[in-house]
Amino acid sequence: MRAIVFTNPMQGKCLTANRWLSVCLLFVFFALLSCCSAGSGLLAAEAAGTEEKIVRVGYFDDNDAMQTGFSDGQYKSGYSYAYIQEIARHTGWKYQYVYGSWDEMLEKLSRGEIDILSNVPYRQEETSRILFPRLPMGREEYHILVHENQSVSNMGSPESLSGMRIGVKADSNIELALKDFVAENRINCKIIPIRTAFSRIEMFRHHRLDALASFDYNMVDGVKSIINFGGTSLYLCVTESRPDLLEELNRAQEEIITSRPSFDKGLHEAYLSKQYIRQGLNDDEKDWLYSRKIRIGCLQDYLPYSGYDKQQGQWAGVVVLAAKRLEEYAGCKVDLMPFDSSLEMIEALKEGYVDAAFPVFNDLWYEEQEGLFGTGKFASDNIAIAYKDEHINDTYRRIGIVRLPASAMEIVRKMFPKSELQEYNTLSECLEAVGDGKVTSAVVSGSVLYRYREQFDELNDLHITNAGNIDYGFVIRRENRVFFGILSRCLSEINQNDINDAIIGSTYVAADYSLASFIRHNSGRVTIAFSFFILMLIINFYLYWRSTQRHNAEMAASLAREENYSRQLKNANESLCRQMEIIRTQKGIITIDALTQINNRYQLEKFTSELFAQYDSSKGQKIYLAICDLDKFKSINDNFGHNEGDKALVTVASAMKGACAGTNAFIARYGGDEFIIIVKADDDSIIREICRKVEERLARATEELPYKLSTSIGIAECSDQGESFESLFNRADKELYRKKEARS
Repeated sequence: MRAIVFTNPMQGKCLTANRWLSVCLLFVFFALLSCCSAGSGLLAAEAAGTEEKIVRVGYFDDNDAMQTGFSDGQYKSGYSYAYIQEIARHTGWKYQYVYGSWDEMLEKLSRGEIDILSNVPYRQEETSRILFPRLPMGREEYHILVHENQSVSNMGSPESLSGMRIGVKADSNIELALKDFVAENRINCKIIPIRTAFSRIEMFRHHRLDALASFDYNMVDGVKSIINFGGTSLYLCVTESRPDLLEELNRAQEEIITSRPSFDKGLHEAYLSKQYIRQGLNDDEKDWLYSRKIRIGCLQDYLPYSGYDKQQGQWAGVVVLAAKRLEEYAGCKVDLMPFDSSLEMIEALKEGYVDAAFPVFNDLWYEEQEGLFGTGKFASDNIAIAYKDEHINDTYRRIGIVRLPASAMEIVRKMFPKSELQEYNTLSECLEAVGDGKVTSAVVSGSVLYRYREQFDELNDLHITNAGNIDYGFVIRRENRVFFGILSRCLSEINQNDINDAIIGSTYVAADYSLASFIRHNSGRVTIAFSFFILMLIINFYLYWRSTQRHNAEMAASLAREENYSRQLKNANESLCRQMEIIRTQKGIITIDALTQINNRYQLEKFTSELFAQYDSSKGQKIYLAICDLDKFKSINDNFGHNEGDKALVTVASAMKGACAGTNAFIARYGGDEFIIIVKADDDSIIREICRKVEERLARATEELPYKLSTSIGIAECSDQGESFESLFNRADKELYRKKEARS
């Protein structure tokens, strides 16, 4: 029997529609789920993009101008540090500092143990293991340095290096540049590569080198440059395994050039402008200075820049600093010549009465028109406009100005084209004209005006506004180019802080300020203060009556507290005495060589400083110095070890102490295997007897040792009161090496 099923056509259509609706809803659900996942991924990607990238930067010990702060807790600054911080602003890098020497950092960069390293000179062989950006971060110049008092012929010429022993850093760009320079110019000199800076400087100071090859910012005290022989660009390099950092670095450097074109120049000005190497005088300059007295024209009433006290015959102001430095640099007398006005001073310069003039504002057009050369900015100031209350609305209508040369007046007219200019011979006349209403204002240097207001009471009624800035410098005649070079180099060596201190010190005036002047300028305040004083007097009288009883009660408590304070002070004093005793004990420790238990180099320098300062050759006694150098000390260390080497040094020190017993001899360890004996006596018999006993004692000590102990001794005598310890030491040192060479 077949079952018969009845169906409703409309019901089937509904079921089909519901099925399609379910499919659509399911599709929408998965679409929303995908959007949420994509949104989460996008947010995660954005969050990852804003994370700081940790970059390991090699940080090596350099001079203070390039980078300082060689641990995470130390303050960091310098050219290189400022440069990588600017890179971080454009890349978002966060630095992790890795510390060490330059050679260690370069090796770590090549092995990928750090990511970036600054101050890397370009070398073709390095490109195979580290990445160089497209743009350098700076440049270093190469100089040949000699002692400042060393006389060198043909200075500035390659021939000046002939016959010299020149020390240079081994395996470096500067060594390669020096060798190329010597070969190209066919110079007969000896290049001595030395790996450590300490060894190079020590050999140079002891005259085992005639010259050093150095960077322009790597300063050594007491030297001068005789020639520049090249230079190289410096790069912020990236390890080979991080090309992503190189791409970001290239992009950052291009952004810096676009947004801050003078960034590198600003860094150089901030950190390297005073890291100069002193340039010596060339032959033309020495000829010009020979038997010459330099004369500088100065305004005699223009402090803080220049001022002359006629009664005491003394100069003041920043020009005194410049004159002293010029005397030291040029080695001749500098006279300052007083003038009342710039006009007179410039005329005297043109006529040759003076060699230079100061202060004169810097302007190239003015200098050309007057036939002058300017040395550039030496000091800066603001241009002040002084005026009274009644001229607040027409300040610039008629301006008073101190008389200037015609070309300089044209510059002032250009600054104030709508103003009527009234010239005066002196600044005092100009300011008096403002007070009398003859002019509506006066143009003057801000610091000069400040000093005038402090000195003259009547000027305190003037109002001051700033109209711009002005730079002051020295000017000379254009035909005097030799002196221009001398003066420019001398001024460039003066530290800006010293200039600022001189200006501040000459601006302050301890002027007399009378009671009448105070009341006149502060009448309203004085009335209020007097009324307040009377009121407070009445109140205090009442309060005094009320507080008398309470004060008496507090006195007893105060006395008890004072007794307690006295006990505490006594205890603190006793503690301080104990601390002072500890300090005295420690002071004795730091003057003794830890190994040999004899005087160390610090105590030697202190002893010789006092000895030579008090030495008087006219009293008959002389100073004798002996340098004892342990023979074949290196072979002892190499063959028997450093512990045995230390024992050898202790044995020598013990022999010296025994030999000097009963004498006034001073003994010290100078350094390494070198010892010093100093005796003050009528003749050299004592010191020679001491040296003989030292050799005898060492000979006896050698019998118990697996090696022979002996010393080479150089002796020098000081009979001239003017001779220094360094000179005496050098003579003894030469005698020592003469004996060593004779013995070998």
